[in-house]
Amino acid sequence: MKKILLILFTVLLSLNASAQSLRRMWLTMPDSIMPYLNASSRQEFVDFSDMKVKADVKNLLNGNNRMDTLTNDYLHVTLNRSATLEMKLLPQQKGDTILCFVKTLYGPSKESEVRFYDMFWHLLPSQGQLPTVTPADFISRPNTMSIERFDDLKAMIEPYLISAKLSQSDNSIVLSLAAPLVGSADKKDINAIFMQKKLNWENGSFK
Repeated sequence: MKKILLILFTVLLSLNASAQSLRRMWLTMPDSIMPYLNASSRQEFVDFSDMKVKADVKNLLNGNNRMDTLTNDYLHVTLNRSATLEMKLLPQQKGDTILCFVKTLYGPSKESEVRFYDMFWHLLPSQGQLPTVTPADFISRPNTMSIERFDDLKAMIEPYLISAKLSQSDNSIVLSLAAPLVGSADKKDINAIFMQKKLNWENGSFK
């Protein structure tokens, strides 16, 4: 019985440490990363979340920001109508947990910036954590589409944008491709050849 209680206590302690770690990352984030959300604004988010009330905070530009989700290892904030922020704590085989930081802009098409930080907000090189992707990783010809039409659509993809979405429930990230300059007449067909790419966090990198 004592052994079971000890195990339960250890698990609860581990979960609490994880929650505190993400909270600490949010509260200690350097103002230079998001200048219009200072330490006081970020503390307000956490206070509202603790009180289980709507976490809406005015930023330094008088815009409204909303914390949508705060869990043990995941955070989602709506920065404004055209931008969101996600943060996710990811385990390492050796060494400290690292943070994946995803800021997504919503223009005509979505585009994301993905960064990685250690627990002291030192920027880490993304090459080791996220593989380089190209449009070829996101396209597939449907059986009902001719090869000629498929080739025509592939030629329309440049320029392209890539967006990212972190998972709240597991350690994965979903990448999506967009071709912002494709005309409305070809939009349906171009979407038919696009597919999302899901990567799972394994041994210190998304694969």
